[in-house]
Amino acid sequence: MTKKKYILIKNEFEYSSEDDLDCMISINVDFLHIEEYYQRLDSIINKYDVDTVVTKKEFIYYAARLLWNNENIKRYFLIDTDDAILNEHNNVKAVRLMWDCLAEKNKESNDPIKVSGWKRSDTSNFFSDEEMREFADNIHYKTRNIVSKKSSILEIGIASGISCCSIAPLVNRYYGTDISEQILSFTEQYLKSKNIQNVTLINCEATEINNVNIPQVDLVLLNSVIQYFPGYNYIIDVLYKAIRQLNSHGYIFIGDVLDLELFKEYRIYRRQNQSSYNREQYYAKKFFENLPQLFNEIKAVKITYKIGKMNNELNMFRYDVLLEIDKEPELISIVEKFRCARNLFSKNKILSKKQIVEYLMQNDM
Repeated sequence: MTKKKYILIKNEFEYSSEDDLDCMISINVDFLHIEEYYQRLDSIINKYDVDTVVTKKEFIYYAARLLWNNENIKRYFLIDTDDAILNEHNNVKAVRLMWDCLAEKNKESNDPIKVSGWKRSDTSNFFSDEEMREFADNIHYKTRNIVSKKSSILEIGIASGISCCSIAPLVNRYYGTDISEQILSFTEQYLKSKNIQNVTLINCEATEINNVNIPQVDLVLLNSVIQYFPGYNYIIDVLYKAIRQLNSHGYIFIGDVLDLELFKEYRIYRRQNQSSYNREQYYAKKFFENLPQLFNEIKAVKITYKIGKMNNELNMFRYDVLLEIDKEPELISIVEKFRCARNLFSKNKILSKKQIVEYLMQNDM
């Protein structure tokens, strides 16, 4: 019988081993320094060939991040919930409140940069108009060959419309969703001032796009959005629904992705300003490269760096992803895809530590 190795993430520090397992490691997590702990977890997993993460729902983001970014990890268990996706969805409420407050605070400025909170993390100063034009030019350039006057586009997280103003004049119809009603109120007036009339604004969460009567589109945009998503399960759910929202052949553009490989460098950059927001989610490029294993509708994954030349974090620490989608193959349920792609085990009940150990010993996953 093959013995299993697992790592337990919890709030008490201890190290121990058990007779029925090769290795059991418990890690104490301090939320104030959680990224350093993540690096430590990654190192231990590689050193001991750990293949399973056991934790609670409060650490779901890190469990899912290990699953998708560490080749050794094949599964994770949450011992206090039976619905990982629902647990991440519950964290969206705080994000909605944050954007509503931000829009309310800066609405009198009549400035889309301020309303959406586009600040440099090294100084807390707002990005300049020139920097944001370069930001918009980047997405314009990278989608220029896949849109036309006949195209329809859905942007998830339209915010104050910076990307929209760059692309909407080039297409037939443009649909923009956002979680914040306050921001959309500003965006509606801003688009009118620019005489952009082919945009429909919809107040909804990213996972609700299939339920708000948006027609099928040719391109789905998520530009500078996914760093605010609550976790990996959430973005996979959004991508699943974005694919459903596309025509039989289309594209998903995921822009301004925080590069996990440059996390340390970005952290040093941000330390110049200790008040900068530091709860965004970082993604390794191999997460996107592995997506075709999860969605057989993804025919190509293209990862590129920003085309901008200005010396700022938008160009230094972020990248873009373009997914080409062909929906001819029959859609498979997301749960089955999870199991097929990375052997992620789930049960319809909460498991105790003893039950998890017994399962690992009885099943050579």
